[in-house]
Amino acid sequence: MKKVLNYKPSLDFKEPDANQKILEKLYSYGKDISTRVFHRMRINLIYNELVEIRNYNWFQDSRSKTLDIGCNSGFLSKIIFDLGMPNVLGIDLSDEYIENANLNFAQEGLLFRKEDATKLSFTNKFNLILCTEVIEHTDNPKEVINAISRLLTDDGIAIISLPNFISLNYLITYFGKKILRKQLSKDFIQHIDYPFYKTLRLFEKEGFRILKTRGVNLFLIDLILPYIYKWKNLLRLDSFLSKLYPFKYFSQFFFIVITKNNMGIKN
Repeated sequence: MKKVLNYKPSLDFKEPDANQKILEKLYSYGKDISTRVFHRMRINLIYNELVEIRNYNWFQDSRSKTLDIGCNSGFLSKIIFDLGMPNVLGIDLSDEYIENANLNFAQEGLLFRKEDATKLSFTNKFNLILCTEVIEHTDNPKEVINAISRLLTDDGIAIISLPNFISLNYLITYFGKKILRKQLSKDFIQHIDYPFYKTLRLFEKEGFRILKTRGVNLFLIDLILPYIYKWKNLLRLDSFLSKLYPFKYFSQFFFIVITKNNMGIKN
């Protein structure tokens, strides 16, 4: 897998492309349709944002550095590297994930190592920071946000994503469990603790400038997804609407692109 991925966004699950086959091996989705589909939708969105950032020449300097916080098995780090970022470091708390990332993707300029996102002590700064679906899983989210602020260069860009409680999927699950008097799991509680407005507030309080907001999954409900996920045009429609105002504020996964000054891409 150390060759160039040649990643292209796709939502075709009838005839999966080469990258989807790689993802199947890395993440072992099994029968978990929701994770399979939403993961690819998020990767598609991140890829498109990375391409736009690259077009602003952020990747041209050979000294530029990227930090992928919560890199899992390294697929997104590899995409960033293939797009031309010369120095990419992926970190994760899981020994298994780091082992998989090193086995499949590590090469000169693309490294992986075990680190705790709440205890980052790097002395160097990064031009690009990626932190997706990480903050909600930490016991001290403020430390992660502080680390991003401390480690991002003044003209750098960060792509952050968090779950959004104000979304159809989470609201249906929440009220369904309440009505049936079922206990909410710790993982679910962590996910619904971040409505989109809280995410915006968290980063604006730290002095970040919000360059762009996007969403993933507007109306694809877990209960019906197994019956419709191979209708790629329906998935494309959801992806299109999720990026638009005001629909993005009701998407299940909320993305923000941020910087520390007035430079950068615009919404």
